[in-house]
Amino acid sequence: MAAARNRRTEPQVEVETVELPPAEEEADEAEASEEAGQEPERPRRRRTSKARSSEGRAVPRKRRSLRQALDARQLRLPFTSLVKPEMMSRRAAKVGGGVLLFVILIAGVFVAYHLFAGSRFFALNGVDVEGNTLLSATEVEEMVRSAVPSGVLNADLTQVRARLEGYPLIRQAKVVRLLPDRLRVTISERAPIAVARLEDGGTACIDEEGALFGNQDTWRGKNGREMPPLIRGVAESGDRKNEINRQLVLTYKRLIEELDQNEPPLSPRIDEVTFDPDQGVRVSLANSRIIVLLGRNDFRARLNTALDVIEAVKRGDGDRLTLMRISDAERLLNPEVQLKYLNVTDQNRVVVGLDE
Repeated sequence: MAAARNRRTEPQVEVETVELPPAEEEADEAEASEEAGQEPERPRRRRTSKARSSEGRAVPRKRRSLRQALDARQLRLPFTSLVKPEMMSRRAAKVGGGVLLFVILIAGVFVAYHLFAGSRFFALNGVDVEGNTLLSATEVEEMVRSAVPSGVLNADLTQVRARLEGYPLIRQAKVVRLLPDRLRVTISERAPIAVARLEDGGTACIDEEGALFGNQDTWRGKNGREMPPLIRGVAESGDRKNEINRQLVLTYKRLIEELDQNEPPLSPRIDEVTFDPDQGVRVSLANSRIIVLLGRNDFRARLNTALDVIEAVKRGDGDRLTLMRISDAERLLNPEVQLKYLNVTDQNRVVVGLDE
C-alpha cells in the first residue's frame, strides 16, 4: 500500500531529447572524454568540395585575387621579421664607408705611383738603338727624348713609336723599357732604291714600296755604291700613287739589272730615267743632253745600238752609219749638227733627231 502510494505521489518528469548539431555533439563528447580521463577522438574532416546551404544548393568558394595571394605570401616570408629599418640603415652605412675607403685607397695608390714614376730614379739616362744604317744613333735618341718628357716609367711607348715612324727614313719601330732609366729602340729603315726628280725640281728617295721620302741628301750610298740614275715620272699624289710607283720601281730595277748584267756595265752611262706612259722608258746619257728611247724591253741591246751610233758620229764613220741603216748619214757627220735624241725601239731602223 505504501509503495503504491508513493508511486502515485511522484511527479512525472518528461525528458525531452534535443538533437545537437554535429559540432556540438563532438564538443560534448570531447568534454566527457576529458572528464573520464580518456583521450578525445579527433573529429573527422568531411571531404566536401563545396559547402552546402540550408536549401541544399552548392555555394561556390570565394577566390582571392593574385595580388592578395602574393601579399599574403610576402607577409608569411620568414626573413621579413628580421629586416628592420634600423638594421638596413646600419648596413648601408657600413657598405658606403667601405666603398669610400676603397676609392680613397685606389686614389692614393694612383697618386703615389705617379709621384714615384716621375722621380729622378726613372729619368731617361740613355737609348739603345738597333737596326739603324742611314740614321745615326744620336738622331734616333733625340727623337725619343723629345717624346719622353717625364721619365721611363711614365713614357707612352705608343707615342714614342708613332714619333719615330713619322720620320721619313723609318718604316717601322719597336720600343721597349729597360728599367729603371733606359729605352731600347729597334728600327727598320726604308731602303731607298733610287732618287726621284719631282715636278717642282726637288728630289725625294723612293723605296720598293713606292713611298717617297727625304731628298737627295738622304741617299748616303748603299753597299759602297754611288747614287744610281735619277727617276722621272713618279706619281706624287693620289690614292694609287704608291701602287703606281711600285710598278715603276720594278721596271727601274729590271732596267738597271739588264744594263749591268754583262761587262762593261752600262748604268753609269746614264744619269736619268724617265717613265713615259706611251713611249715606255727613255734615258738621258751622262755628260750629254742626248735622250735615248728604249721602249719597254731589251734595254741593254737597244742602248748598245744607240751608243754605237753616237761613237760612229764622233769618229765620222759614214760607212758604219750606212751599215746601220741610218738615213741622212752624211748630214750627221757635220760637226755643227748636234744629236738630240735617238729612237732605238726598232733596232732595224734607228731614228735620229737633230738639235737644229
